Amino acid sequence: MHPTPGMENQDHRSWRELVETWRAASLGAGWRHTGDWDLAPVESIAQQLLTDARLSSESSASLGAARAWAGAGAREVLLDLKALYATLGQEMDLDATACAIDAWAETSHDTAELGCLDVATGLYTPSHFRHTVREMLSAGSGPVLVTSFALRHNCAATPLSWTLLAELGDAVSRTLGQGVCAAHISGTVAMACRDDEDSLRRLQECRTALETLRDGALLPVDVTQEEASVSSLAGAPGISLRKIPGITSRFES
Repeated sequence: MHPTPGMENQDHRSWRELVETWRAASLGAGWRHTGDWDLAPVESIAQQLLTDARLSSESSASLGAARAWAGAGAREVLLDLKALYATLGQEMDLDATACAIDAWAETSHDTAELGCLDVATGLYTPSHFRHTVREMLSAGSGPVLVTSFALRHNCAATPLSWTLLAELGDAVSRTLGQGVCAAHISGTVAMACRDDEDSLRRLQECRTALETLRDGALLPVDVTQEEASVSSLAGAPGISLRKIPGITSRFES
């Protein structure tokens, strides 16, 4: 017997209960600010899902656009949709998710502002990454290592989709932890950390997560590691990097 439309969603007795359950799941998954979660498409989506079994591409797109106008990044949109599907007990609909991210991307062109975080990945912008590395060096708490994962170098001319960029940012943040100095720069994920066993373990987990993302869509992932130091060019503070040999063996041990 095939379920009637919406039957699988009737555990939620009203659309308001679905909204509350969805909000709690989204906040638990990493949504940053409680006050900016509620938007008009949330209510309409919850009402639709009481009668329809699946989220429509149109509704998903309206949510992505609204999130962009509200200043959310692509990673937050992805986490929010994951929370919705988990609430419904469904697998993520990749087509509907792509519609949300595409709508977010189109709208973001009109709303983008300079900031510390890249809206596509949720990671640091390149300028904020360099600034943070300089701050880490100034703290004088030991060497600062910049580890770079070059992604899919044999397909460098093919840009990553907005959805894959959001998933990439989620994988990096999830394995390294929130607030870790990491950026996606021209097809490479760069991360700054101290030279200790805990950092190496988390970097190894991050590499594994990137290698297994979308059944290896980012393979191969090549590793380099460099030690950062303070430099000065024409009186302006900066950083220089010295390559560390034999790094591959550390990541394969």
